[in-house]
Amino acid sequence: MRNSSLLKEKIVSALENEDFISLTRKIVKKTVYRKRSFLFTQHDLHSPLKKYKVSSRWRVDVFTPQDIPKCRAHFSRYIPDYIDMFHDGLKSYAAYETETNNVVGIIWYVDSDFYDKHYLRCKFAVESHQVLQVAAEISLPYRNTAISVDIMRYAWAYWEEQGKDEVFCYTDVSNAPSLRAQFHLHWEEVGRLIHIHRLFGYQWQKIESYSGERFTHFKKKPRRKTPA
Repeated sequence: MRNSSLLKEKIVSALENEDFISLTRKIVKKTVYRKRSFLFTQHDLHSPLKKYKVSSRWRVDVFTPQDIPKCRAHFSRYIPDYIDMFHDGLKSYAAYETETNNVVGIIWYVDSDFYDKHYLRCKFAVESHQVLQVAAEISLPYRNTAISVDIMRYAWAYWEEQGKDEVFCYTDVSNAPSLRAQFHLHWEEVGRLIHIHRLFGYQWQKIESYSGERFTHFKKKPRRKTPA
């Protein structure tokens, strides 16, 4: 009875504090139907990334299974996924904080067809000249730094040595900071979106192709020149 009363109080409180239609939409989105769209972008591995001042706050190296304990400070919730990703043959590179040796940034790659069983639960085709940049995490204190660029530069040098020409990735179109960062580093639209639908636990996907540039609003606009 007590639990039932608490539930009623929560429902009444929610109805009093926000619009009923808005509340219904949130419930539907979480439990009934959800759609997410991801943009494919690519970068030429032979085209150098923008250079930034070298920082002594971190060092970049290959991330190995022996380094997993170093993720506990910032990425503990991802550790089970990381173990699985190693088992699936993915390769990873990380930034290690100089002072603590903790992992503060990490990016994963795969150079063959890949099924994302942890996040999107769908398959991505990877051609022989390509490498897929699967996932990236940067700890909160190091966001808005050049740490991700340093990791990518290190990783891309390896993949270029393996004969790869192109790296591509997929990004949630609602993740504006990531898309702005990509376009700032001259990633380009592939002309493809993947829409992932989920209805009562059942999932299906649809690929949409388009021509031209559709996401230029994420690109940094040039500053206006001050009139003389």
